[in-house]
Amino acid sequence: MARKTAKEAKVERTTWFLMLSVFLVASFDRSVSFPTWVVPLSLGVILLGSSIYQQFKRHWKVSPMSWIIAVLFLVGAGAFAFYGHLMQIDAMLVSLVLTVIHLMLGIVTNES
Repeated sequence: MARKTAKEAKVERTTWFLMLSVFLVASFDRSVSFPTWVVPLSLGVILLGSSIYQQFKRHWKVSPMSWIIAVLFLVGAGAFAFYGHLMQIDAMLVSLVLTVIHLMLGIVTNES
């Protein structure tokens, strides 16, 4: 497997930072209330935007798991937006689990 360039590694670290900062902002002040679907939507937009930038703008290889997890975030955001009142699942927890899976798969497979 080829080593990543410094620019590619910087873009991926920036993506990871942005994804983790969503959780920091969401849990920083519990008195600020926002819909439950905002976290997965934000994460999906960040991951999808990063994947599109890397694949089509810079022509770097993007892991299929990045695309799949980005779509899962966006579908999950839609599900929580429309059916959140019926679900007994915490959107923040699901988003955190997907984020950890994405980061761990990236580290294990050396894709991120």
